[in-house]
Amino acid sequence: GRAGSSGPVGGVGGARSGPVPRPGRDIHLRVDVPASIAEAGGTVTLRYPRLRRTEDGRGSTRYDEIHDLRVPPGTRHGSTLRVPRMGDAGSGGGPYGDLVCDITVVAVAAGSAGAEQRARGVRRDRDAGPADRGGRADAGAGGSATGDAEIVVISVVEALLGGRVRVETPAGPVHITVPPCTDGGTRLRLRGRGVGGADHYVELRIKTPARLDAESRALIERFAELNPEEPG
Repeated sequence: GRAGSSGPVGGVGGARSGPVPRPGRDIHLRVDVPASIAEAGGTVTLRYPRLRRTEDGRGSTRYDEIHDLRVPPGTRHGSTLRVPRMGDAGSGGGPYGDLVCDITVVAVAAGSAGAEQRARGVRRDRDAGPADRGGRADAGAGGSATGDAEIVVISVVEALLGGRVRVETPAGPVHITVPPCTDGGTRLRLRGRGVGGADHYVELRIKTPARLDAESRALIERFAELNPEEPG
């Protein structure tokens, strides 16, 4: 029943020449988004390396990409935003991969000056485990989260005198009380305000002024005379 068949299947024209097109890799970033942008919508600027196709289309080259990520209103902590074709170039003329952004909402204390309105992305391997995703970050993640705690930025005045600050949590916004004479790095637990009713942790970070005028410097020097540092 197979008589008459000879040569390669498909005849002479069936031979494939050139490299086989393969899709590019997705690029995964952890992206810190200020709570105000997550709530109202906006953009954050990302800088990350990726492979782009050369002009002749025969190869790829590493390129430092700058991309304005559009954040929809109501974006929640732990959500994922995908941007088509902003990943690595495919080989052999294959399509680009996607940019996949795991969102960490950064709570900023009300009234704190100098809150950053842009976020930096940190590339992570596509095979990273679940413990490396979502709200977790290391020292390279733009300084907006530490371990499993969400960073809350407070002013020097709030750290010294105390106050109430608004914090965005997975369960919605909540106001917390900052005690007087609070150290930077203090961690607070918000019961039941995390994902799925778990506890939510925040870490307080003190934002110092960018500059001091002469009168402010004199007052701080007087404060230092009245409150000498304890040894160690």
